[in-house]
Amino acid sequence: LAFGPGGKELLAAPADGKLELWDAAKAGFLREVPGAGGPLLAAALSPDGKQFAAVGSLAVAGGPGGGSQVTVWDTASWEPVRTVAVE
Repeated sequence: LAFGPGGKELLAAPADGKLELWDAAKAGFLREVPGAGGPLLAAALSPDGKQFAAVGSLAVAGGPGGGSQVTVWDTASWEPVRTVAVE
């Protein structure tokens, strides 16, 4: 779980590997974020709310080896802008 700036939004990474954005004040679902692609280990929103990152295990997600993958999304488009494999 990660809160956005001001605590208005909550980014959740349930066990099914989907990233979900929630309205923290109303406990209302806002959107599913595309491109998560597998079980996630952690997620964080940037202090300015313009980007967020999530870390997933490549071994769990069916990727090569036992490393991890970090993906960064842009919150204006909700599309991934960078993915980096970490061994």
